[in-house]
Amino acid sequence: MKRLSFAVIGAGPAGFYVGKCLSKLEQQPIIHIYEKEYCPFGLLRYGVAPDHVTIKKSENTLSTIS
Repeated sequence: MKRLSFAVIGAGPAGFYVGKCLSKLEQQPIIHIYEKEYCPFGLLRYGVAPDHVTIKKSENTLSTIS
């Protein structure tokens, strides 16, 4: 049986969430996440105020996906 292959464009929170959802498929698909910037997580890393610690912690959860 051929494995499914997906390309996710954008390594922000939404891209990683889609990757997480796809990884739960029964066929164990191949997932490639592409980002044009040097660092992943987009606005999660650069657009969240430092005092919003709980939101910033979601970066740890998302990084376990890759």
